[in-house]
Amino acid sequence: MLGRIRLDSTTATACAVVFVVFAAIGRADGSAPGERAVTSHVLVGVPQNTALSVHVENQEIPDSPVLSSEFGVLAFTFDDSGFPPGSLTVTIGEPPDVATSDVTVSDVTHSSAVIGWHTNVPSNSQVEYGETAAYGAQSALYPAYVTEHTVALGGLSPGATYHFRVVSADGFGGVAHSGDYVFETTLDPLVITDVRVDSVGQTWAAIVWTTNRPGNSRVEYGETTFYGSSTPLDPNQVTEHAVTITGLSPGTVYHMRALSEDGLGFSDASDDQVFETALEPLVISRVGVEDGGTTWATVVWTTNRPSDSQVEYGRTDSYGSVTPVDPALVTGHAVTVTGLEPGSLYHFRVASVDGQGASAYSDDHEFETEDPPLVITDLTVSLVGPTWAVIDWVTDRPATSRVDYGETDGYGWSASPGGGLVAEHSTTLAGLAEGALYHFRAVSTDFHGVTAQSPDSTFTTPTGEPTGPPIIDEVGVEQSSATSVLVTWTTDRPATSRVCYGTDGALDCATLVDTLPVLEHAVTVWPVAPRVTYSFAVESGCATGSSTCSQMTFETSTPPGTDPQVKSVEIVRTYVAALAETTAVVRWATDRPCSSWVEYGRDEMYGSSVPGVPLGEFSYRAVLPELIPETLYHYRVSVWDEPGGPTIGEDAEFETPGPQDYTAPLPPQDVSSACREGGVEIAWCRNLEADLDGYFVYRARHRDDEVDWSRAVRLTDTLISDPYFFDEDVEPGATYSYAVTALDESGNESAYSESVSVYVEGHGASALNFVVYPNPVRDAASFVFTLPPEVPGATLRVLSLAGRVISEVSADGCLPGEHTLTWDGREPSGWPAGAGVYLCELRAGGSVARRKITLLKGQRRAAHSAPGDSPRGRGTTTAGPRGLESTLAL
Repeated sequence: MLGRIRLDSTTATACAVVFVVFAAIGRADGSAPGERAVTSHVLVGVPQNTALSVHVENQEIPDSPVLSSEFGVLAFTFDDSGFPPGSLTVTIGEPPDVATSDVTVSDVTHSSAVIGWHTNVPSNSQVEYGETAAYGAQSALYPAYVTEHTVALGGLSPGATYHFRVVSADGFGGVAHSGDYVFETTLDPLVITDVRVDSVGQTWAAIVWTTNRPGNSRVEYGETTFYGSSTPLDPNQVTEHAVTITGLSPGTVYHMRALSEDGLGFSDASDDQVFETALEPLVISRVGVEDGGTTWATVVWTTNRPSDSQVEYGRTDSYGSVTPVDPALVTGHAVTVTGLEPGSLYHFRVASVDGQGASAYSDDHEFETEDPPLVITDLTVSLVGPTWAVIDWVTDRPATSRVDYGETDGYGWSASPGGGLVAEHSTTLAGLAEGALYHFRAVSTDFHGVTAQSPDSTFTTPTGEPTGPPIIDEVGVEQSSATSVLVTWTTDRPATSRVCYGTDGALDCATLVDTLPVLEHAVTVWPVAPRVTYSFAVESGCATGSSTCSQMTFETSTPPGTDPQVKSVEIVRTYVAALAETTAVVRWATDRPCSSWVEYGRDEMYGSSVPGVPLGEFSYRAVLPELIPETLYHYRVSVWDEPGGPTIGEDAEFETPGPQDYTAPLPPQDVSSACREGGVEIAWCRNLEADLDGYFVYRARHRDDEVDWSRAVRLTDTLISDPYFFDEDVEPGATYSYAVTALDESGNESAYSESVSVYVEGHGASALNFVVYPNPVRDAASFVFTLPPEVPGATLRVLSLAGRVISEVSADGCLPGEHTLTWDGREPSGWPAGAGVYLCELRAGGSVARRKITLLKGQRRAAHSAPGDSPRGRGTTTAGPRGLESTLAL
């Protein structure tokens, strides 16, 4: 290179080492100075015969130079309109090599950096870079020829180390590469995104979020934006975070924020967010009836949080009626249901809805409205004799009949005709004194135990009691059905009733003696065969003797034709209720009252039959006598009524058992007792009988320093297999005596063991009392008791004296206070329980109370209930074959 010169738009002067720029000789196109055009230049002092090239701003000028070999003058022209205005650099000869210097890195971020450098001659700009010294990437080429270079790199990775070098090239083919340089990008800030409550429960919530690089996990939370609580730190470095908050309160609004920190000291916290935990299910408990009357009842219940109140109710569990909603939000609810029918059973359920819209319904419950007061009217002394009187009265609904009477208004005696619930009552008082003043009152009790009694009244018996047996008069016969007749008669004084009857003139059958003294007698003779002539005679007796009328006859009618519009009687079920070596008891039920009997024998020809005895509610029983032990028998039930005709049951079988073991085990030996924490421990030696089945433990309480074992209570319903028992049902300060019996597999129970006594000093169950009315019981008994605080319910059990559970009814969810449970007089099978003495046991919390009751209904009612009951409503009896009187009286 000879040198460089700077040219403006009019002159070009430069001084090279070996030449001098002489002058600009003018513009080739003649344009005035200042205008851009093709310009001619002359350089003087150029060596002769030298090959040179001319570059303007590093661009070679074509078709130049023009060299004068004689004068050493170089002349050239070029069009400078393609160059920026101002001075131009003209290079004569070869340009120098390009060199870089002063390489710098500035403005480094997590994704960019600015590279700068200097070159010695104008040249373009480019940067090669990468995470290794092999680079692999390069910036765009910046074509401007400059000596101060700046290139911005983008799209870099955060926190990465980069290698780079700069590259510059001039327009003459010269290229310069710098050495290798290194810089490191910064990291992104740690950023939390996508924070949300993934799921939520009553006491927990699952929080999830994302970070742009791995970090740990923690959640701050609380009921305000001050939080106050946080989850334990999860140190795992992850980008997908999940933290579960526990121990929250149901139905509560919470604030929370997510926190994360990476391993490089960067951290972030999310914005505040809000979530609400789920509410606990709305729960209804302690549903009961707090109070009630004849037409209203107050239903109470409890909810676990405030809610409104409503009751659905009706005569069935479909309800049909509903009380208005009480909008008050409470936890203790009480709604009074009004407009009810007296003495009626109602089903109900309660409903509540809380302030968040959650609802709950209770199970079905029942209550019974009180009966209206029982009203006695038309109380009269319809007949009176020297030693007897007949008292009549009317009640406004069916009820029992009883007359209290005596020579003062304290009475002292009672008389009842039995016969069940009637609205027209008549009771005969017998055994009175002649010419005496008597006080009396009528007493009746309806099915629900509502009792009424009349005011005190008086009558005076006349003198002159007739002597001799009673006089029988007005004997009559009424055909009651195809298989029964009603025989009626009167006597001149109260007397007993019986009918003797038979065929072919023989009076070889008789009804049971009705010992109730009456003046008007009505006895049903049943069963009798249709189209048969019977002989009969009536008998009545009193204290002065008995009378029998002369023998008479009646002929049973021919059954009418079956009505095709009436279906036959349906036999609902038949089964063998009891079975012994020589007897069997068959029971069955029908869909309506009818005559019925059992045919039985050792094959399907049968050969023997016995009539069915009504038990009430269309159920019947028959005792099959004189059976052979260990023998298979066939039997079937047949029924009849006039509209539907006969129905013959299906054949069935039973087998009589063989001889039984009647030898009882020996009483248990070495019985001991001890008072322990929470009760009394009883132990004894194990019996050695091979057929031993178990033990029963009995307890008797001391009263007035005496033990009455006739009132002992058996402590378990089931047999005890091991010779040990722990009695928890004891009271402090009481003395108890215990005895143990052993039972074998045949059901034989031993006598009591020697008894042991213990005084209880520690904690025992609190006392629980209850009353039973009426007692004696005819149809149903009510048990009134008071629940102590903190005792939610009670259970009533009716037991036979042998310990068999006859009935069990529970009242759960009751509030403290007075409550009533009712026993309908039936066994679990639905059959009426037999007459007799029963033990009633009431349990509430840890307390137990027991009472004995006497059930009067049963066989007496059954013996006086037959097809074609007397229209007079009293004094009827039922006949049966001889030899069954003692069996039917069970």
